[in-house]
Amino acid sequence: MGYKKQTCEICKGTGINEWVEYGEKITIKCSRCRGTLISYGSCSSCGFYLNENGICQSGLCGKRDPDAPSFSSGSSSKKRIEYDDGSVYEGDLVNDEPHGKGKIKYSATDDDPEIIYEGDFINGEPYGKGKKTWLDNGDKYEGDFVRGLQQGKGKMTWADGRVYSGDYHENQRNGKGKMTYPNGKVEEGRWKDNKFVG
Repeated sequence: MGYKKQTCEICKGTGINEWVEYGEKITIKCSRCRGTLISYGSCSSCGFYLNENGICQSGLCGKRDPDAPSFSSGSSSKKRIEYDDGSVYEGDLVNDEPHGKGKIKYSATDDDPEIIYEGDFINGEPYGKGKKTWLDNGDKYEGDFVRGLQQGKGKMTWADGRVYSGDYHENQRNGKGKMTYPNGKVEEGRWKDNKFVG
């Protein structure tokens, strides 16, 4: 596909510059937030990426591309799935995978407490906009997800009263953001690997 400058739907920056084709789907990599989006082909009119229904996402065309392959032909339904580890999913399915809108309650493990995620799914993973709640203490994150990870723009609210709004990459505060503490202290600026760097 070559190189294109487009607006990243995750970080909203103009950082998408590499489209790597595999099969008929395209992985779009953003050089700014390093997030990836899944495209279902490119628009024959303007070259921007299509969603799974073949609709151009550029905001200019906004039409179904007549040459687009159909990726939504699989059986779509709403269903409840109980996994072997005790996790439970309820929501949209395509080809027996969470895809669309849904909610999953992850069972506790040795490393993580019970967690509820509610929002967008793509190909079985939290991907898009969603909300994640830790049931052991009530901490909450709401914002962007990529392949199950907090990535893009988000807001984290801790049970102890701390609130962070800003950039995330792979579950960590990375980029620009603002942390407000219960005592009124504010740290606003650049963050790297969960640490405020000014």
